[in-house]
Amino acid sequence: MMPVKEITMSSNEATGQENTGNAAPSEVAAPQNPAPQNMDEALKEFQKKFREEMEGFISGYDENGKPRILIAGATGCGKSTVCNLVFNREITASGSGEPTTRGVHKLSIPDIPVIIYDSEGYETGARFSDRAGSAGDSGQKYSDIIMNAVGKEQIDLIWYCISAPGGRVTDVDTSLIKQFRALKKPVAVVLTQIDVATEEDCEELKRIIVQEVDGLDPDPSRKLAVFESTTDTEITVPQGIPELHTWSFDHLMASRQDAFIISCRRGFAEKDRLAQKWIAAAATAAAGASFTPLPFSDTLIITPAQLTLYARLLHLWNMTDFENAKVLVKEGWLQGYTQGNLKIFKGVPYAAPPIGERRFKKPFPAGHWRGVRKAVAYSAAAIQYVMPEPEGETADSLPIIQARSQYEEDCLYLNIWSPAKTAEDKLPVFIWIHGGGLFAGSGVECVCDGDGFAKRKDVIVV
Repeated sequence: MMPVKEITMSSNEATGQENTGNAAPSEVAAPQNPAPQNMDEALKEFQKKFREEMEGFISGYDENGKPRILIAGATGCGKSTVCNLVFNREITASGSGEPTTRGVHKLSIPDIPVIIYDSEGYETGARFSDRAGSAGDSGQKYSDIIMNAVGKEQIDLIWYCISAPGGRVTDVDTSLIKQFRALKKPVAVVLTQIDVATEEDCEELKRIIVQEVDGLDPDPSRKLAVFESTTDTEITVPQGIPELHTWSFDHLMASRQDAFIISCRRGFAEKDRLAQKWIAAAATAAAGASFTPLPFSDTLIITPAQLTLYARLLHLWNMTDFENAKVLVKEGWLQGYTQGNLKIFKGVPYAAPPIGERRFKKPFPAGHWRGVRKAVAYSAAAIQYVMPEPEGETADSLPIIQARSQYEEDCLYLNIWSPAKTAEDKLPVFIWIHGGGLFAGSGVECVCDGDGFAKRKDVIVV
């Protein structure tokens, strides 16, 4: 019997989205007095405590508190894609007709409190009656592996995927679904890849599946749940991924529903309900004390209760990766965003704006700022001659320098792409200074985008 193989994955999904607006960062005046050193130390101590609170919240979900979901079905039917669609984030590796797992893999991601059992699948055409053939062997072996996992791993519910373009339901499919139901395990059938199947074919498959599993006259209270999925957002169906998400939530035990809500980047009504419950509990605990559950100023005097609530809400609304792209520099806090394994900071000032009395003088220090400065959008390029586009061409199709922002005097900013996982990582720094013959060019040009180089070479690109 093939054992369940356990895999621990690291999570680096991007939640921050690039801001493509053209607004330049707000002007920051040159400082009169530098910020005191003890303020920097206080900020670092706050960051440390907050990080501990963030990590402690998810680690508080032990194995018994996490929902356990098995994904089953034939090879190449889109099981991984369905999983990623429900959670609206990459949980499992998606393939194109080839298995990306062997046997049954137990997927555990540190900052997502859910356990996914991703099965390899079986070769279609397998029938239990064809024991002499390789297809029959494949089907029987797959059934043995799946039922062994269900028996040993205390699975909460099963998503069983069937390819709609394949146009058929095999004996392996119906036998496994019946075995799941005999064990009183909630099982939902998901017709996948419906964008390349006709509506008539999908309806016929639904009829066959329900008839094979429930019989000709199914009990409405126990009728098999069938859903449809596609990556085409233009296609809407009555029973799609949002409905599968709701069905899954309803069929989980109450003690594991909150963890499922936190893990999914959908189900905002459930998230809002859970947030209100946490805030109400914090308010009750704070009754009679001298603090409110949510801080309303940028003061560093934040109670442990407020810190805990803030960490919980960030996890609930799936903003932890965005929070991970926050760094403290000598001028203050910078908020960038993540993209894959990169932390990206755009429009970071390296000097005060050279305008007004500072025009045509040596650069002044950028100066301290209060609160958190957003660094998610490109700054303006220096004022310069703009090359006209040849007739019939667009900026995107030209292999020449084209700045993608407006042109202003306020232009002394850096863009940074960093693959560093922690502040302690010692990575090489690659500094790119744009050309242009002192009359054109900027660090905002499409040819200066550093994400590809930073990913491939594991270097910090500035």
